[in-house]
Amino acid sequence: MSSTRTERWARLRKSLGFRLTLWHSGLFLAASVGVLLLAYVVLGTSLRAGDRAEISSELKELAAAYSERGEVGLRAEAASQQLLPPAVAFIRLLRPDGRAVTLASPPPAPTDDFDLSRLRAPSSPGRIGWSRAPSAHDEDVLEVASLRLANGSVIQAGMSTEAREGFLERFRETVAAILLPVALLAIAGGIFLTRRAMSPLRRLIETIRAIEAGSLKSRVLTEGSGDELDELGVLFNKMLDKVGNLVAALRGALDDAAHDLRTPLTRLRGGAELALSGGDPKARDEALADCVEECDEILAMLAGLMDVSEAEAGALKLNLEDVDVTRLLIDTADLYQEAAEEKGLHLTVAGPDGLCLRADRGRLRRAVANLVDNAVKYVPKDGSVRLSVAREGDEIVVRVSDDGPGIPPEDLPHIWDRLFRGDRSRSQRGLGLGLSMVRAVAAAHGGRAEVASRPGEGAVFSIRIPEA
Repeated sequence: MSSTRTERWARLRKSLGFRLTLWHSGLFLAASVGVLLLAYVVLGTSLRAGDRAEISSELKELAAAYSERGEVGLRAEAASQQLLPPAVAFIRLLRPDGRAVTLASPPPAPTDDFDLSRLRAPSSPGRIGWSRAPSAHDEDVLEVASLRLANGSVIQAGMSTEAREGFLERFRETVAAILLPVALLAIAGGIFLTRRAMSPLRRLIETIRAIEAGSLKSRVLTEGSGDELDELGVLFNKMLDKVGNLVAALRGALDDAAHDLRTPLTRLRGGAELALSGGDPKARDEALADCVEECDEILAMLAGLMDVSEAEAGALKLNLEDVDVTRLLIDTADLYQEAAEEKGLHLTVAGPDGLCLRADRGRLRRAVANLVDNAVKYVPKDGSVRLSVAREGDEIVVRVSDDGPGIPPEDLPHIWDRLFRGDRSRSQRGLGLGLSMVRAVAAAHGGRAEVASRPGEGAVFSIRIPEA
């Protein structure tokens, strides 16, 4: 049992919530003690300043009375002071010959209870000096102001600090009494605020655990407060949505890849079986040649996937050179001229001569070829496919346009995705990498790929690459 409690305590000490509670409670308690200590210092200073101001005022009145009427006036002023509430309770005259005359002593303690030898008078006339005389029986102190007159006499006035110290002692007792409630309040506030602050993190942890358990549709509950932790939950949910979409796309892509690779693999196996069956050497050679062709097609598919992945990761290496873009379009059109003529398509090229671009010739030609290949596949008989290039601002723009069936609006946001096939029936061969490669090549050159299309009005694909 004790070991279990020790382990729980160890886990609690390591938790972020415990540390936040400890820090909040400690800071709150330290701040409270600091404020109370400051209040005590300010209160003590204010009381002392008030006492000294009162003593100084009475001392000046005593000096004025002594200057006007001598010791008679001084005794009268001292006597009137004794009729007031206890304030300046000690009054003494030091004559020029050194004799001391006590005119008032602090009640209830007599003057003899204080060590008056500690009192010092200023050496210069007109100046007020301060000194303290401790009591021989308790902690009481007599605080005295001394004023030297022009004839050498010294008038001293003061009061006991007993009332002031008693008030401060009651203040200290009050502070000590409220420290425990303040500490409990600090701990309770720390626990409350920590729970409030940690609740979004706990929900995040619960969601992650649910996802680990297989509930991929779990999402973090957000409060809509708009603070940083709430924003973290929103971003985490968006990331989960994106991951979910990627997983769904990956599953679909794997299904599509399996479907599209099944045919060439089946033909490859059939060719291999035919070659192994022996028989006519000519037929065997043809079967092996077909196997090589199917292998090349499969390798091309895998290479396309790798190229798109590298390009999207920004790791695609380009062999840059000066490329005559118009010439490149003409060469690409020549490759598809025969296929276009078989379908009765009109394939044309337009562009100024000598329009050059610093680019990777092979990859740019492949990107354009992908666009032309799609157009030739999907444009109906007697349609047209147009290749053009132009300089627009600081960009070179290559366009491949057609008057085919166009792209459905629901497919437009997805046509650039890897392995996306708008042709759900798979009536046309392909792996759905062509447009992904187009976009990846454009991005690798610092440009972008665009499309404009309406159903029944054809499509216009553009590759925009900065000229610099």
